[in-house]
Amino acid sequence: GIVVFSRIDELLTPASHVIIITITAFELFFILILLTVLSLSAKIIWKSAVFHANMIRMALFFIFNLHLWIISRIAMYFYQARIIDVSDKVPDIWSTIIISISVVRMYSAFAINASLLTLVIERLFATLLIHDYESCDRKLIAVFCISSTILFGIACALESLLGVV
Repeated sequence: GIVVFSRIDELLTPASHVIIITITAFELFFILILLTVLSLSAKIIWKSAVFHANMIRMALFFIFNLHLWIISRIAMYFYQARIIDVSDKVPDIWSTIIISISVVRMYSAFAINASLLTLVIERLFATLLIHDYESCDRKLIAVFCISSTILFGIACALESLLGVV
């Protein structure tokens, strides 16, 4: 998803408003279902005794980034649909807030994608350290993978939105 800084009504003809409102309503409905499922699955993953501790940490980090994406998507929708109208407020503050929400949204989108790669990297470490990996905690591997994901997500978000990296 490319972040749109324009309002929905500035982009559409009057005839297409019904279609875009219907699509957006379905999107919000499914986002709320996803939010519920993610919240329930986080509790299940947290209590899991089946997975290695690093896999649990990285899965919870993935779910956290999905939550960030959902919250920032809903915030952008409120802005785009003029549910929250900030035109009469101090424009510099609200512009900063909207750009910050957009950066968070793009960060979380890139971090979600990178999280899948870091799960592969974590499993690679498990394969290379097969003799004692499952019996040791090895938090540094999860810290390395999660830190790499955070840096990748921030760099890609800033580059895609602002062209600063």
